[in-house]
Amino acid sequence: MPHAPLFPALYRHGTIAAVFGFCALTVYCDLAWRSLKHRLIVSLPPIVEPRPWSAFQYLAWGAGASVLCFMLAGAADAPTFLDHVVGALMGLCGTIFAFMFGFGLVALWNLCRESIQQLKVELQFRRYIQSYGVKPPSFLPAFPLAILGLAFGVGVFLAIGVVGHYLEKWHLFSLELVWLPIVAMFYALWKSRSHAALLLRLILLVFFSLIILPFVVFLLAWTASQTAPLLVTILAAITILNAAFYARWVHLPALANNLE
Repeated sequence: MPHAPLFPALYRHGTIAAVFGFCALTVYCDLAWRSLKHRLIVSLPPIVEPRPWSAFQYLAWGAGASVLCFMLAGAADAPTFLDHVVGALMGLCGTIFAFMFGFGLVALWNLCRESIQQLKVELQFRRYIQSYGVKPPSFLPAFPLAILGLAFGVGVFLAIGVVGHYLEKWHLFSLELVWLPIVAMFYALWKSRSHAALLLRLILLVFFSLIILPFVVFLLAWTASQTAPLLVTILAAITILNAAFYARWVHLPALANNLE
């Protein structure tokens, strides 16, 4: 990778705009976090005027400010008006890409935590019934079943990749319909409560995490080497701020409401 200085002259104004935007967003998220945390301790009366903002409103305004910060960082160092427009559009695309990965990693973290929680519940249940002298079913048969399920899933994907093109070429059915059995397979896997399904979910989540996390680190390092490391670091920090706020105050309450 080519070496890039920490604060190159080519992206100087964009980096300064990103620094000011990050500081402003940090103060905003801190105030919003304190306000929402205070409401958990002190309940508000049912009729309050004006109504305080919800967590989603805080997130929406913070995300909008983040989009503006990305666009300003992308357009600040352009020499002409057309380059300003192109830089702003690149900043907008960068925001979409960063938010997609940020919220995707939040979803991945919640899936991993849910699977670990299911495993803990299963182990606690086994210890509970053992305390009454009942022998629980062994986990050992679940391991080969999980491996067979993984091999079956990989085989299905390979078969679809080999046969799908010919099926579409012969006009038997559209290739988009192939996603239906894949979606059904993952839905059945996630809804299953068997030991083999639990182990297979953990295996898939570990494999996917080992793939996606190094890719994100490599992508950030490569982008920083091509532009400005300080600018990329600040924009990544802005993405982390939004993802952390979303995970704590929007996604987590939604999960709690779904479980009720």
